[in-house]
Amino acid sequence: MSHVGVIADILWYEIKNHTINVEPGTFIIMPNHMHGILVLNDDEMDTAINSATDNDTAQKWTRSIQEKYYGLGPRDAYPGGEDQGQMSAWDVMSSIGLFQMDDGASVNPCYELGSPRFQKITIHLSKKYYGGNIFVIEAQNASRKNKYIHSAILNNKKLNSWKIPQKEIIKVGKLILEMRDYPGKQALTGQ
Repeated sequence: MSHVGVIADILWYEIKNHTINVEPGTFIIMPNHMHGILVLNDDEMDTAINSATDNDTAQKWTRSIQEKYYGLGPRDAYPGGEDQGQMSAWDVMSSIGLFQMDDGASVNPCYELGSPRFQKITIHLSKKYYGGNIFVIEAQNASRKNKYIHSAILNNKKLNSWKIPQKEIIKVGKLILEMRDYPGKQALTGQ
């Protein structure tokens, strides 16, 4: 195993020392990436992205991963090890500020808010399945520096949750996020 593989091996087993309710499972180190199974030991892991530590930390690390491992142009784009599209799909979804913890498999799927990289995103939904509706995300002041959500308004109603039901996204609608350069400290918890 290369020295990088040895480091990956050591860090894999350190995961449990830096997370709650997460245990490292089986893994394999490939030449330029690794595959592994993380065992989630909590009945409420559907909110893991925004509650593993806190919402601000989730936004900070999501943006950090986006900027370090995925780029916006041909010189710094994701370099490979595509994993059948899963890595690119994560990049696209996290870059627009949405994330699904239930893989869309629940009876009432929902998305959690992350840290959008763009100030405006227009999603053209499938005409066949969603009537061709449009969903717009406006992340006011979003930038490399402004990565923290301070308020969210969905279809003219203030959000008090980090979750948005999919049924709201597939309607014609708009999500307005106020982004700032410092943590929002429980911005959407209703506190």
